Amino acid sequence: MAKRATASAPKEAACLEDVVENLATEVNTLSQRIEVLTAAIDDARQEIETALRHLPREQWVPTQPLKSMPRDPLAEDFGVNRNDPAGIPASSCESNVCKKQAVASRAEATTIAPSKPRPASRKKARLDLKLYFESAYADFVRFIGYGGKPLKEVQTFVRELEKKHGRDKVKEVGDAVAVIEGRSEPYTVRLKDEVRRLATQMLGRPPEAEVRPDHDA
Repeated sequence: MAKRATASAPKEAACLEDVVENLATEVNTLSQRIEVLTAAIDDARQEIETALRHLPREQWVPTQPLKSMPRDPLAEDFGVNRNDPAGIPASSCESNVCKKQAVASRAEATTIAPSKPRPASRKKARLDLKLYFESAYADFVRFIGYGGKPLKEVQTFVRELEKKHGRDKVKEVGDAVAVIEGRSEPYTVRLKDEVRRLATQMLGRPPEAEVRPDHDA
């Protein structure tokens, strides 16, 4: 019985190490996804705040000034502003003054046209969000990979990708994530350095990444 327990102990330890390693990988992947979602939420919040600042406001109506009112405040037909400057008899004021007041009254009554709201500014979508939330970007990056692909293979793949996403979209993806290297044929299509750094969650650790062993002090 003791020999059997001793023989099974290394197997259990090896299985436990694999489980811990897989768990650490999953936690790291989850952490990266949370960072991407947090950045997306921040961008959405900024766009909403910008849109709220530029919401159209109600049309401003100028306040009508008090020009006339009844002498008796208890009158049944109490009303204000029954007479405008144009209706005041000429005997009560000079003609030129009345004309000026009539012009001013008509100007105040003119409706002021509301100003057109400025469109809310839209921030350009970040590349890391496109890589993980737009299938055209994800398909292209996974096909190229860290090692790159020959140009002829990429051209064949692009034709198939255009059937799914359209030529303009695929051209946008190619310009954003890839470069063509080589002075003569065969040319090679590789991912841009920025895309290689952002695609670790999608493609895993790049081959050039070296694991440095820990040294005892």
